[in-house]
Amino acid sequence: QTCFVVTNAEEFQAAIDAGKTDIKFAASETPYDLSASSINITQPMHINGDVVNGKYPVVMIKQIDLAGEVGNLLIENLAFEGNGLDNFINVKEAVNARQIIVRNCSVNNIKKSLFYQAKEMSSTVSSLVFRNVYAKGFGDGQGTFDIRGGLYNNISVEHCTIVGGRDFIRADAGFVTGGINIDNNVFDG
Repeated sequence: QTCFVVTNAEEFQAAIDAGKTDIKFAASETPYDLSASSINITQPMHINGDVVNGKYPVVMIKQIDLAGEVGNLLIENLAFEGNGLDNFINVKEAVNARQIIVRNCSVNNIKKSLFYQAKEMSSTVSSLVFRNVYAKGFGDGQGTFDIRGGLYNNISVEHCTIVGGRDFIRADAGFVTGGINIDNNVFDG
């Protein structure tokens, strides 16, 4: 499938509704405002931004909700601005995923977690990776990575700067992992 380029928030939502799996936000001086409702991802997807002169497209969000057969999810080259109320990525319903990767992004003004999964869900994720992510503006209501259930074979946080938050990783008894890799990061707060 060819990369589908969007130039406004309405085109992005139309691309999601049409089942597009490779979506690029065009470079823009104006933020893409998607903060009215969650971005729902229920299939393999690549969401990225057109970087011009080192500047990433800004996307204002409520949160990204995952459910179902996510397969491979790659989110890259975007600057996310939260609404100060929600998570960045929220597992809304159980997911099956080979890879969930967030790289070369900034995430600002998230009240809760960068990644959250409730205890009641039986997700299976082979690899969860945050690489080269700058995150700040957290509340203190949940862990930065708050995974209360599910099987996560590998979690990797690499070359990230994380400012604020309560617990770095919260893992409840229902959470199972084969390993957690923390490599070359800066933590402040």
